[in-house]
Amino acid sequence: MKFAVPVTPDAATAQKWARDELSQPIYNEHEDPLTWLMRKLSEFFSELVSRAGGGTLGLWLVAGVIIAVVLAVIVIAGPLRTIRRKTQSAASLDDRTVSARDLRDGARAALREEDWNQAIILGYRAMVQDGVERTIIVAPTGMTAHEAAEQLCPAFPEFTAGITAFATLFDAVCYSDLQADAQQARSCVQLTLDAAAARPQWQDDSAHDTAVELVP
Repeated sequence: MKFAVPVTPDAATAQKWARDELSQPIYNEHEDPLTWLMRKLSEFFSELVSRAGGGTLGLWLVAGVIIAVVLAVIVIAGPLRTIRRKTQSAASLDDRTVSARDLRDGARAALREEDWNQAIILGYRAMVQDGVERTIIVAPTGMTAHEAAEQLCPAFPEFTAGITAFATLFDAVCYSDLQADAQQARSCVQLTLDAAAARPQWQDDSAHDTAVELVP
């Protein structure tokens, strides 16, 4: 005989839910007032559960309150994650500690692991870093994805449409919780490799025979 899994958790399970939610790294990077409040509430309810003892009614009341708090945390967590993701994304385009070559290698590794979003993020970072290293992009600090694209496009007119679309997709992945697919990721990484192999127009307007890398 099969028994249905209870929809309503007991007090211990509800308490664990709260702890699991609040233990995620997104809440611990920089503890803002909201995160601090949620952590204090979790600690308060932990103490409340321990004092409730074996009383069934008391435990159910505590469980109900904890569930309400967990739901509130989950509702608030979405905007909080988005804000921090935006900050992290902007910082990633400013990071000059990783070379364009290493970023391209990382993008191809992400493709092999079928981590499509990571492949797109690393691929675009590689393209921007390559532009900085080749002095195509100037004053890169604090630059948005589209501002970087505006400087890259004149150097690679044959890739203008692709670079612009790449910048839009990068923003969507970073800011809008978009889950990219394999075709999008492979196309973007291939564009990164093609641009890296190409000679900027302002350096040489003639055709060139540079070998082009291919995505795996």
